[in-house]
Amino acid sequence: MDNDEYDLERRLKHAKKIDFSESPVVEHTGNEKVVELDSTEVGIIDLESVSEVVPVEGEEEFKPKKARRIKKVNVDPWEDYKRNFSEYRLFCVKCGNTGICPTCGGKGRVKLIFRCPDCGGSGKCPHCNEEYNIECPNCGAEISRFADTCYTCGKTSTCPICGHRLPFTATRCPSCGKEFHCPSCGRALAPGLHDTCPYCGVKIKRWGKRLK
Repeated sequence: MDNDEYDLERRLKHAKKIDFSESPVVEHTGNEKVVELDSTEVGIIDLESVSEVVPVEGEEEFKPKKARRIKKVNVDPWEDYKRNFSEYRLFCVKCGNTGICPTCGGKGRVKLIFRCPDCGGSGKCPHCNEEYNIECPNCGAEISRFADTCYTCGKTSTCPICGHRLPFTATRCPSCGKEFHCPSCGRALAPGLHDTCPYCGVKIKRWGKRLK
């Protein structure tokens, strides 16, 4: 067939037959069908015997859709621990859970005349209610103070009594109500963080019986 589309359209209006004998493949893009004429015996179509004509659209030009802007939502995995901060009674590593500013030692002043830049002169630890990173007790990687899992080594902190997940710095389990203290000096400790009391040096072998 002629490649001139205008001449082809004029000839088709007056044609009685269409010869596909030299065409290896005819594609019907409307129904996604492919007819290989070499595998069939029909090479000439008699137009007078055609009872119905179905228009077949050509291939449309591919137009990629515009990329939609997806609003990035930062999900905080430790949001529940931060919301229920008082229930877990997190151990402050900065001040050793004493509540005293580690910079000025609770005096509120540095070099007697300058106000402490960390506590602002109050003498209280400014980090007790803040989020900061601590070292994983298993591998030493930096993790959030509120974290219950280290994503570097996979270590997970759980309550030694009921098995409930706890932040590494938690000194109380809100699930079973157990509060963890040093058996020697009675200071509050975190079982996920301490296996030895940092105050008196007593090694803690077990925190209590596990519930069955």
